[in-house]
Amino acid sequence: MLKYLKIKIARDKKMKKFNYKNIKKSTIISTLLLILCFSTITLNFCTLQSIISQKNNSFEENANLIEEPKLNAQEINITTPENKTYTGPMSGYYPAIYCFESDVLGSFPSYFDDYPLGSCKVEVSTERNGHKRVLWFDDNAYSERADVFDYFNNQTYGTVEYWVLSNDVTDRFLGELSNNDEGVAMRLFLRDDSWRDYSNNIIQKAVGGNMDTPINNQWYYVRIDFECTTGGYMGLGENEWKVWIDGNESVAMALEINVPNLNTFRWCTSTASTSYDCYIDAIGYSWDPNYNIGENLNEGLLLSFDTSFTPDWLGYSLDGQANKTILGNTTFPMPLEGSHDVQVFGNDSIGIKYESEVRYFTIYELPKIFINSPIQNDLFESSAPDYNISINASVLNETWHTLDNGVTNITFTGLTGTINQTEWDKQADGAVRIQFYANDTLGYENFTEVVVIKDTTAPIISIEIPDANDFFAENSPSFDITIDELSLNITWYTLDNGVTNITFTGLAGIINQTEWDSQNEGPITIRFYANDMFRRMNYAEITINKDITDPVITIHSPSIGEEFEVIPPPFNITVDEFNFESIWYTIDGGLNNYSITQVTGYIDSTVWNAAAIGAITIRFYAKDKAGNIGYADVIVQKSSPPTPGEEESEIVLIIIIGFSVGIGAIGSITVGFVYYKRKKRIFTDEKKPKVEKPARPRRVKRTRTRKEKKTGELPLLSCPFCQNVLKGDLKYCTFCGAKLQE
Repeated sequence: MLKYLKIKIARDKKMKKFNYKNIKKSTIISTLLLILCFSTITLNFCTLQSIISQKNNSFEENANLIEEPKLNAQEINITTPENKTYTGPMSGYYPAIYCFESDVLGSFPSYFDDYPLGSCKVEVSTERNGHKRVLWFDDNAYSERADVFDYFNNQTYGTVEYWVLSNDVTDRFLGELSNNDEGVAMRLFLRDDSWRDYSNNIIQKAVGGNMDTPINNQWYYVRIDFECTTGGYMGLGENEWKVWIDGNESVAMALEINVPNLNTFRWCTSTASTSYDCYIDAIGYSWDPNYNIGENLNEGLLLSFDTSFTPDWLGYSLDGQANKTILGNTTFPMPLEGSHDVQVFGNDSIGIKYESEVRYFTIYELPKIFINSPIQNDLFESSAPDYNISINASVLNETWHTLDNGVTNITFTGLTGTINQTEWDKQADGAVRIQFYANDTLGYENFTEVVVIKDTTAPIISIEIPDANDFFAENSPSFDITIDELSLNITWYTLDNGVTNITFTGLAGIINQTEWDSQNEGPITIRFYANDMFRRMNYAEITINKDITDPVITIHSPSIGEEFEVIPPPFNITVDEFNFESIWYTIDGGLNNYSITQVTGYIDSTVWNAAAIGAITIRFYAKDKAGNIGYADVIVQKSSPPTPGEEESEIVLIIIIGFSVGIGAIGSITVGFVYYKRKKRIFTDEKKPKVEKPARPRRVKRTRTRKEKKTGELPLLSCPFCQNVLKGDLKYCTFCGAKLQE
């Protein structure tokens, strides 16, 4: 201001217009300006001093309070998603409350309770059949199990979702909901190749029938809904539950006990089995505010990051939305197409806050192709199929199809047309994979495919059973055939050259009994037919034999009632059967059978010697190739051999002394000894009652000629029991021992 006055005085002097009035006025203005400036400076200084004082006091008083968020990106570093464009989800990662991405491999999740029994264990595993970071249940001993519990707040209704896999679905794996105070309310078993409930009943579909049979080493998506009150959650009544397996809904089932709420879920293996593995992944609860039902059904994007501090709480925000609490690395559902950002937040145990840099990424949807026709497993002959497709793409560039996985690509325009005939002709009969591709102007491409069936040949039938020239009796034969046909339509057979046709399904069965009965004995031709969906027909036939007549056996020896001692009976038989298969005999009513290959021979000596004394029935059997059996038998006698001295025990001595006296001749005495040996016939009490020995035949008066020749003859007699012819007037049959007269 003083400088300003000096300049003005100098300027006035120069201009010779020195004016005291003007000087006085200027001095007053300058003084006022100086006072104003000084006051402003003083006020600002005081204000600044006050602020500094307050700041110092605040810093001293709040030295231990929470700091402002640290913006240093090195505290939390995001690894994925990367700053790039994603055209699809990350393979193997499924969004859930518990998806195990934050757990150390080989460890037990700290948020679960572990109650293992014995050496069985539960730990996080790296990957199983397309799912990454899964919980592994290792059951390696009998009477032991791998067991996990998850406790949560009381829930009167809700939904539990998870994925499950077993490498042996015959062994038990349990999912169980319970009230920790009341007891178990429901159980879902994967066991015995089926899905079962608490009472071991196979769970039924809501539309009827059993739940689909589970397969080893396949992931299944499980959803369990429950309702403990009258709220009607998911259409359930009070104390009811139901399950969905891969989208198949079950009937509603009653909880095992009536409980006000549920608060525990358990997964475990069985103490009754060993040496099998089970896995679960992507567990979600409907009551968790950070989870929506169905989010774990599809893969998403993995959010992975590192921290330089020990977090007490972690969360993330997608596109600036409210934070979602997480345990660590996690997977979030696939966002919609467009630009996105994600940021991770956290704080330590003393409340210091941290945050990552914002990570930007883009989701770009590839061209989507929908095949309207042909549909899966459609049938086609020699002519190439037509197609009709739809394509969703921002800016479509080019379309093409291929039948050989891209070896040859056929470009096309429009959305309808016909598959290239030349390429179709190259394909063999069977499944043909047609792939449709599309790309956009940015160079992104996608494809979808359909499998159709090419069938240009008639069915080919092979007869496995019966064999040609097989023999069959009264029961109709079974059949088993194979048919090489891609589009099989109808199958049938005939036994009378097409007069009567019998349709059948499957490839095995039994020939119609009525038609079989109508056929005569002898060769029968069975012809099997098949046609395909294009009405091409073919057949195969086989000739077999029908034989319903039993073999006829004639016994030539031994004779009825014939007696044998130590030496077994010889036999001589004939079998009237053209196609006989086997012959055998028995002497004990079939308790023991003895095969023979000749129609003549001797009864086995060991068998004969072991037989009891008395009447023995020898029965001969013959079986033909059709299974018919015929038999004939004969009764013979087995007697005991004589002991020393017994042979002469009953000798009748007949002494004939003839005196011939003639005049003038020398008398002579002729003495003759005739011995007659009588054999004993012995029967056992079990085989035949004892009978009296036959009387000696009466002597018949003889007349002699001069040459002393016998001229008298004994009368003939026929035994009414064994039909043998006897000589003389006998009381007992000398063949069978039967009593003939009183």
